[in-house]
Amino acid sequence: MSGMSSVFENINIAQVVIHEVFKRGPNREIVDPVFGEQTILLDAEAMTALRDRLIKALGQSSRCMEMDLQFDGVGSGVDLAKRLLEAGENFALTSREVATKLAGAQTRQDLPGGIVVVLIGTAGMPGKRFVCKLKAEPHNGFTRVAAAGVISLQFLKDLILTPQTRLYKIGCFVELDKDAPANTPLASNWKAFIYDETMSTSNKLSAANYFYDGFLGLKFPQNGATRTKEFHDHTKDFIKGLDITPERKNDLLNALITYLKVDQSPSIQVAEFSQTYLAEPEIRDGYEGFMTEKNFPLTAINKDLAYVEKSLKFRRVVFSQGIKLTGPAEQFAEKITIEQILGDQGEDGAAAPWTKIIIKSPIQLQE
Repeated sequence: MSGMSSVFENINIAQVVIHEVFKRGPNREIVDPVFGEQTILLDAEAMTALRDRLIKALGQSSRCMEMDLQFDGVGSGVDLAKRLLEAGENFALTSREVATKLAGAQTRQDLPGGIVVVLIGTAGMPGKRFVCKLKAEPHNGFTRVAAAGVISLQFLKDLILTPQTRLYKIGCFVELDKDAPANTPLASNWKAFIYDETMSTSNKLSAANYFYDGFLGLKFPQNGATRTKEFHDHTKDFIKGLDITPERKNDLLNALITYLKVDQSPSIQVAEFSQTYLAEPEIRDGYEGFMTEKNFPLTAINKDLAYVEKSLKFRRVVFSQGIKLTGPAEQFAEKITIEQILGDQGEDGAAAPWTKIIIKSPIQLQE
């Protein structure tokens, strides 16, 4: 695992508590949540399953996206995350605010209830403290066992271990420096991520607004143009540095333009490009490692071509002796074939590398 997904490597879960929220009543009134009274001790099987779910959702999924903080004042999602880390033995009590806030954010009557899992721990190397707020909407086959205000451990295990539990959403806050001065703005010391099972690969903006905005206090990032340019430049540099044939290199550079310009998806992601266009496992691994070294996130980001439009319009190939081949990027991919061939022998007896170019078009003008 690499890139921004490295944030979610080596996850260690310290405390877990679960609550239950309900859909609004017949008059749109809030139905009081059922609060978990205490933290839950998971056995090894359940802990491993929960950790694997978090890693898969937050570190590897196209349905995960890094977000910006919309609100960071008292009572905001990130403020509550900070207080949860500092709650100590009052963690379960403080976590009730998570369920209460979610119940309040679900203003529409058609929004279902569900189980709220609140957990804290560390992740990454070295470990950084994080807080996850997970809402699961289990299917009807689940049996909720609640006695004296305690939602059973067995229920949580069923929730975690059952593959059919797919309708869930996660908000995750990662603290960058636990020793940051007390007056450090929260926006400077925290990163936020969301995972939403209903968020489609082709439309990241379909994530539930009530969850990321009303509940977590987040917004979609505004730095899409900068990130898109970084993606373009880093990927291009990686391809140019590969020890592969000129034909293959040309194909990959064309693929980069196709991915950014032709693909209609509103987001881009390292893993998506890698899996779609980099067939060789060693190149795919090398690419993700390269992007990691560049500190580029592996989570999905908004695609904004404002800073790369000019770069995507034309392709250029430069040969020795000042010879250049240029053309519109789309036509370059469709009309031009580049092949490396062996030419005449040099003084050392070795054949010189030449380039064979086929342009599927007649000559229109010579100057």
